[in-house]
Amino acid sequence: MHVAQAPLRSPRGDPAQATLSAFLQTLQQGLGDWLPTAFDDTHDSLERVAQATASAADRARLATLRATLRLQRPVWLPALAQAIGRTIDEEFHGLGELPRAAAAREQSLSLLDEDTIDEDIALSRLTQVAELEADAALRELAARCSNLRGLPSVRPDAHPMRPAVVARGLRQALAGFGLDGAQRLDLLRHLSAAIGNQLAPVYARQVAVLTEWGVQPMRFGMRDLAEGGADAGAD
Repeated sequence: MHVAQAPLRSPRGDPAQATLSAFLQTLQQGLGDWLPTAFDDTHDSLERVAQATASAADRARLATLRATLRLQRPVWLPALAQAIGRTIDEEFHGLGELPRAAAAREQSLSLLDEDTIDEDIALSRLTQVAELEADAALRELAARCSNLRGLPSVRPDAHPMRPAVVARGLRQALAGFGLDGAQRLDLLRHLSAAIGNQLAPVYARQVAVLTEWGVQPMRFGMRDLAEGGADAGAD
């Protein structure tokens, strides 16, 4: 699947800070290159599932959601890009612990909330697909971002747009779409899968950007390899 590519721009000025700032801008601006395709794939997925569904009520529900997605696309698409961009910015500036802590508190108060559990499962689809298809690129990004940020060892969370960060932005965006619980869960299931399938080429492009800018990967140690498997970014 083709992903539009913005022209590379080499950072200028102070090497470390300029490269960090330029990389953040590249991540956020790049959202507009691939999120529209994810919306298209979500619309097609809803249509396929509706056609294969035996229940007339389910077909009607999915058809309504598909029509709403098409109608609200001019509003929802930029809102989603903004939400994901905001979570990237929080991670980049070390603020990601705040929304994660708030989410943990919220979940602790709703352990028996079936909708929350179902949403977690849907979001896990995004991270699982992306991590499976882009494992090598994610490791490369962790190594290069750790070096770029001057960390003493490789840390998977050095990359501010890992799959769990994207998933958190998706959840925040859908919370503002005005959908009821069933509609939100339907959209989350299909959009999570569509976004997860888009991320592998996105991460490959990010590796190419850092390589073009001369950012070298930090070498993994045994501890890094053990921690890398445990991250899975369940933010």
